[in-house]
Amino acid sequence: MLFEEFVGSVYLPYVQQRKRSWKIDLSLLTNHLLPAFGRIELDDIDAGGLAQFQTNKLREGYERSSINRMTVLMKFIINSSMRWKHRERDRYWSEDAKELPVLKNRERFLSVEEADRLIAVCRNSGSPIAAHLIILLLLTGARKGELLNAKWDYLDLVSRTILVPVSKSNKARYLYLSPDALGIIRSLRNISGQIHMFSPKNGKRPITNLQRVWEDIRKKAHLADCRLHDLRHSYASFLISGGRSLFEVQRLLGHADAKTTLRYAHLASEQLIEAASTVSEKVGRIHLGPE
Repeated sequence: MLFEEFVGSVYLPYVQQRKRSWKIDLSLLTNHLLPAFGRIELDDIDAGGLAQFQTNKLREGYERSSINRMTVLMKFIINSSMRWKHRERDRYWSEDAKELPVLKNRERFLSVEEADRLIAVCRNSGSPIAAHLIILLLLTGARKGELLNAKWDYLDLVSRTILVPVSKSNKARYLYLSPDALGIIRSLRNISGQIHMFSPKNGKRPITNLQRVWEDIRKKAHLADCRLHDLRHSYASFLISGGRSLFEVQRLLGHADAKTTLRYAHLASEQLIEAASTVSEKVGRIHLGPE
């Protein structure tokens, strides 16, 4: 069986019924994996071919993290073909085509002054719906998709929350709204659609210009190295600098595993050291031994 035949008749029908992100698989297959492997027999796909695929993608200028997503999907599909007896089992077939090493991105945290600058630029944006969303990312710590997919039915003004029916951990969670966040939402009500919170006035779907607007806003705010997701990191940073615990940060960010929240532990340590320093301020500098 050719790779493209297995994908079309077996793999895609399987994941369409079982995987929420199957459209991402389809995109990676259509744009990258099928052009490279589609006409190759399943049994003939090996580590050498996958490694060459990685090399070709590097030459084409793709990011290593993007190539790794293609690699992981390819391995999963071939391993599935083995489990489902469309190819002879070989648990070591991809051992010599490991994922590419990726340097860990530095986490970016906004300062208070940078956050003020960002909000000021958003207030004067010619794309108010996208600008409202950007401010709410900073005020709620939400993931971009959680707000883009938010509907007015998910808003509860009594509990001051927005329901996220299915989060990254495949469980429902809530975004908790501060008074400022509620004010942004009340302002948004006057300019957005009736179903999705972040849709055009008469639109039935969420906005699609968010990234373009963000590029313009961050340029005007002089935040060239800041990504949208860094607003979530900044939210956590502001919480910890305000004395909130890692447990509270975990709940507010919706981390299923406390280990994920530990990336912010160094911020908490800095806060604790600052708190401990208040003792010296109270009792004065202490010296032992001769002056």
